[in-house]
Amino acid sequence: RERLKRICDKAYKVKIVCEDGYSPVKFILRDRFMIDHADKCLALYDEREMKSGTGATVRYSIQCQKPVINIWGSWVSYRKGEQ
Repeated sequence: RERLKRICDKAYKVKIVCEDGYSPVKFILRDRFMIDHADKCLALYDEREMKSGTGATVRYSIQCQKPVINIWGSWVSYRKGEQ
């Protein structure tokens, strides 16, 4: 929480999409807000996980006709030391 506060303090603008408190729907609202306000989606997405939150966000981006750049393959190569 302290690190998040320091990051927010340095930000040009902070947009609060949902108020405090946990609710699974808040993740969906946050992700849709990001896609709605973006030109494209940069994802780290293992396409086998169709029911994941990332999968839902990627599908929403495609539904909104926003390009998706999936860097999963690059990340896997990096982790294996194949940079």
